[in-house]
Amino acid sequence: TVVGPISTDEFSTLSSLPSLRFLNLASAEVNGATLPDNAFANSQLVSFVSPSGLASVGSGLFSNCQNLAAVCWNSSTALPADA
Repeated sequence: TVVGPISTDEFSTLSSLPSLRFLNLASAEVNGATLPDNAFANSQLVSFVSPSGLASVGSGLFSNCQNLAAVCWNSSTALPADA
């Protein structure tokens, strides 16, 4: 669980953590209200909870996340078709 501010640069660090399986951003404040392109691509995520209040979401968000089984989308911003 991430609480408080998180910058778009920190997403590459999160997605590169080999043991990260469950990520809850419901209480996170995403700087710029944007999840960047490929934010979690190639990660080992199994479950993801989005923050609310997103203004935009990049493409390829979960590209090649072969273990992803659950996404709880808390934003009114549409999840891109190529997420």
